[in-house]
Amino acid sequence: MVKISFTPINLIIIIFFCFIGTICSDAYAEAGKNVTSIQINGTINPSTTDYIKAGLKEAEEKNSEALLILLDTPGGLLNSTKDIVKLLLNSEIPVIVYVYPKGSSATSAGVFITMAGNIAAMAPGTSIGAAHPVSIGGKNTKPKKSTNPFEKKNETSEKEEKENSDIMG
Repeated sequence: MVKISFTPINLIIIIFFCFIGTICSDAYAEAGKNVTSIQINGTINPSTTDYIKAGLKEAEEKNSEALLILLDTPGGLLNSTKDIVKLLLNSEIPVIVYVYPKGSSATSAGVFITMAGNIAAMAPGTSIGAAHPVSIGGKNTKPKKSTNPFEKKNETSEKEEKENSDIMG
């Protein structure tokens, strides 16, 4: 067992290192090592674009290391999505898109916004996906061109199966 004796010189050394540690941590905090965060809950629309612009501006003014976007969206308008993607891709400040909290999703427009960030992250229990055009009434719009590379193959296979069952009786 090692015995530590607290002589006056040992106490002075301990106090000195505590003092230096405090000064260093304060200097680091004053150096602008912070992250600006904004939260998006809901559909993507022109006001969301304005909100993200304001968040980027605030992050620049505060000299932030990054802008953190906490995201939970079912999607939104295509033009707003495209504008936001351009903002994020051309941002001077790194953007972190975090799908948060548990139970949240980044669907449709949220997929593209998440992928436009410099860092994309998801909390446990969140989801991402389903990036298909939807009409204002909420119905899927059938694109003229297939978005699924296997769709044509599946249609062909089903047609061949039907023909084979007709031949077999």
